[in-house]
Amino acid sequence: GDTDGRLPFIGTRYCIESLGLAINAPWRFWYHKQQ
Repeated sequence: GDTDGRLPFIGTRYCIESLGLAINAPWRFWYHKQQ
């Protein structure tokens, strides 16, 4: 989402953070089949 611009990455993060849920793991890049 943050590299191809198809998903509103920053807006999504703000929305999720506004829920006030506990963070289980720090944010990190993730890949699917090494892409």
